Amino acid sequence: MTLTIRSVTELDDVISTLAVSGYSDSEIEELTKTFNDCPDAMSNIEFLISNKQLEMSHCLSKEWIVGKLKRLAEGPDSLAAVNALKVLSEISAK
Repeated sequence: MTLTIRSVTELDDVISTLAVSGYSDSEIEELTKTFNDCPDAMSNIEFLISNKQLEMSHCLSKEWIVGKLKRLAEGPDSLAAVNALKVLSEISAK
């Protein structure tokens, strides 16, 4: 039996975050299309635009926002932690 080891890329992480946050397969496919098609053939501007669109979608996903708030809540800044916990409790109430 041969065991295949696959590295998880940053793109894989973003795709899973988008999926957990409710983006459909077709939306994720559209957002990542440029990176999966032929990255060597894309121009710098196409790469930048695609990268920013993907980054914005990732940052707007609920899972990413909750993760950031959780890190703030666990961090050393008391005021930020209290505010993060407040927002987290509001999110969980919805």
